Amino acid sequence: MAVTDSELAPQEGVSSSPSFSSSSCSASSRGRGGFGSLKGKGTSTSGLDSRNPQVRMAFRRARAEWRLSQALKRQEESGEEKIAAAESQRAPEQGALSLADAQKFVEAEVSRLEELKEEGWRKIRDLTEKLASEREEAAKRQAATAAARKQSLQVSTVETATQQEALLASLGPSASSASASSVNCLGALRESLLSIECPLELAEAFEDAQVKCQSIASGKERAEQRLDEEATLREALFVSTLDDQRDEVTRLLGLMREQYQQLHNEYQDSLARIQDKMTAERGALMVLVSSMGSASIATRI
Repeated sequence: MAVTDSELAPQEGVSSSPSFSSSSCSASSRGRGGFGSLKGKGTSTSGLDSRNPQVRMAFRRARAEWRLSQALKRQEESGEEKIAAAESQRAPEQGALSLADAQKFVEAEVSRLEELKEEGWRKIRDLTEKLASEREEAAKRQAATAAARKQSLQVSTVETATQQEALLASLGPSASSASASSVNCLGALRESLLSIECPLELAEAFEDAQVKCQSIASGKERAEQRLDEEATLREALFVSTLDDQRDEVTRLLGLMREQYQQLHNEYQDSLARIQDKMTAERGALMVLVSSMGSASIATRI
């Protein structure tokens, strides 16, 4: 059947301009709900039934644009849902990783503090061993000095005894039978002097008695001097021992205070670093939770 010119001509009320037809068709279709009437069967297809080909082309173009926009919208909604689901799945993993990192950080700090504490105790033990070694060396020196003094005292005692025996022997049988005390020696010497009648012999005996008395007095002075020296040495030894112990205690306490202060400062620094680490992790988790909440709200909208 041939198409006449009257059929191809624009119908009454329909503009022959393509732009006007397209815009009017699109406006009318959007006003009716975005081509919702074109989805099902039996709906109105007045645009497609138009006898004007330009109207039909504009109608088809508008319908294709609407379908494309709907497909893009569904794709965007699906992508947002996938992103939100991935974020929700990744959040526990990130939280677990953050907790593991925090635990490793705390363990590293604790291990470092333990090493510092062991190093401090090692320094204290080294100082204690050094002080014990010095004390042992001082004890050896004191023992050697005491042995030398004892040997000197024994030699001096032997010399004094020898001199006293010689003096007793020179005084005669009466003095030899007496005891070995200096009083008896002087008494025997006095008796021997009184028994001499010749002035010359008396003078010689008196000089000899003076020498012997001087020897006795010298022996007594030496004995007293040895006793004084022994007492002085014992007192000096006691004082030096107390001084050494005081120095040892002072050095040990000083080192312990130093190690305590250093360990205390390290503990404070480590605690501050751990708190900063926890604050940073908490802030990161809060940002992650906020972003997840925003994504979830956007998905719902």
